[in-house]
Amino acid sequence: MSTKIDSLGQVSKSGATTENTLRLRIAARQSALAQWQAREVGNAILATYGHDSSASPGPRRPRLEIEYNFRESLGDQRGEDPLWKMPAKGVFTEDFVADLHEGRADLVVHSWKDLPTDPRPGLEILATLPRASAEDVLLIKPEWRGGFLRVFTSSPRRSWALPRVLRWALPPSQAVTELEFRPVRGNIATRLRKWRSDSTIDAIVVALAALDRLLEDEEKQGPALYPDSPPDTGRGIAAQLQGAKWMILPLSEFPTAPAQGALAIEGRADREDLRQLLSPIHCAKTAEAAERERNILRAQGGGCHQKLGVSVRAIPGADWWTVVRGESEEGVSLNDEDLTSAWVGVPTEKIFGSQEYDRKFWKREPLENLIWPWRLSDRNRRGPRGVFVSRISAWPESPDLQASMQDQEIDFVFCAGVKTWHQLAARYDVWINACADSLGEEALPAWKRLCAAIVGGPQRLKSSEAWELYRLTHEAAPDRGDWRSWPTYRVFPDLRAKEFTESALDSASLLATEDQLRARLRDCTHYYWMSRQQFEYCVRLVPEIRGRVSGCGPGKTWWELKACWEQAAKAGVAMGPLQVLLAQSILRRSQS
Repeated sequence: MSTKIDSLGQVSKSGATTENTLRLRIAARQSALAQWQAREVGNAILATYGHDSSASPGPRRPRLEIEYNFRESLGDQRGEDPLWKMPAKGVFTEDFVADLHEGRADLVVHSWKDLPTDPRPGLEILATLPRASAEDVLLIKPEWRGGFLRVFTSSPRRSWALPRVLRWALPPSQAVTELEFRPVRGNIATRLRKWRSDSTIDAIVVALAALDRLLEDEEKQGPALYPDSPPDTGRGIAAQLQGAKWMILPLSEFPTAPAQGALAIEGRADREDLRQLLSPIHCAKTAEAAERERNILRAQGGGCHQKLGVSVRAIPGADWWTVVRGESEEGVSLNDEDLTSAWVGVPTEKIFGSQEYDRKFWKREPLENLIWPWRLSDRNRRGPRGVFVSRISAWPESPDLQASMQDQEIDFVFCAGVKTWHQLAARYDVWINACADSLGEEALPAWKRLCAAIVGGPQRLKSSEAWELYRLTHEAAPDRGDWRSWPTYRVFPDLRAKEFTESALDSASLLATEDQLRARLRDCTHYYWMSRQQFEYCVRLVPEIRGRVSGCGPGKTWWELKACWEQAAKAGVAMGPLQVLLAQSILRRSQS
């Protein structure tokens, strides 16, 4: 199946090539998702090559014509065989190798995770677009209420990881008592239809990026994606999702297949002309993260039979965040999370924030007489409604909120990190839909199309329409981005005098006096800040610590402290280094 599109975005009526036309042939699999991915690459090339659609081609800039060729791969043809049982690597990609070598295609667009980990002779990944969300999403039928959970997945990795996550991720009222996995094959639309139509199956795990891409295509193109597509395409994705329970599984606990969410644009290694053509659309950060993930998988033998999840992410202010969870072929547990080294060589007693009592002088107190951002009886809202919980102390001890949750007046709940997820699920019986993995709200996975489809189905609201989004936070927090602040607690220093003894140092309930806090701050050389307020308060007590080494976690605190450093630089105030670290790295050292 082949179509041609020129640089004016129109379908060519003729396959003829003139001397003023540059023809680029892009191949991909025949599924709706693969077609979307190929066209996304083609559109990106046209956007950079064609520049202005009203411009006419000339001697120095020939018209660019893109021809697409979609067909089945071996993995598509053997649609009922579990992937891990297939002997060959690259079952979705190997069929296109000859097309590149023999000149029938210039480029092939793949889901990068489908490529074998070992390079193919004479071929290279010439470019990749910026990565989509790498996470997996768990979908459960709305009628499921806990107990026996039967899940569609053919992935050994997902089957290994899901029981470990569901132990803490689900609210107690909907806990899993028994878990069964059954294999499922086919493209995304096929798998979703099988899940919805099979009365013996409760849940399915799929890649979030695949759902988001198909929903975007369905939103733009309508139910008939492409006139010449086979019947089993991506249409009807929103209808299959409507009403489902959903949970985007956090990468810190459920890392995915290496390079999931990334597109690989493969071509011949000797095509320097194509490398230059693709250079404006190439995302170097995505390529490096994908290669880092694949190198880890390669070290374990490679292949989709591995019970191994790997996720690598570039973190502003740091280097790379790497998570590895799974089990080797020899049965060895692989369990590692790493960011920037946590000040190796610095004694933990010299790190402010490494000891439990360093964090006990900052008190959070619930606000009374909360002002609710919505009327609990309001059923005429225009858009989906959700809340983001910054920490467990932000969740109100309120029967009204619990009633609002039970009446489904809140469509989804997000939280800052896995620790808060644990606490909300266990203490308040809350179903959490996603978290930011303690990397800040900006790190939330792509959720809007998925949420809108689940809430609204085929008639779902577009992302430009009204969303009611509220961040549960402290009373001084401003609105940020899409989220309006809903104050539920206040923060203040609690420095009531207590006897300062050696035994008190071992007590988690120690509340230091201000003089004792000054002494502790002066004695440290490195400082891990939990918030901007904490940093500013401590600097007022001991101004000289501004010139020492500071660190914080990625996310909101990093961006706020970075702004402080920039303001200080403009004012000519000398500041020490500011680094991004994982708090758990420091705490593990102090507890070991």
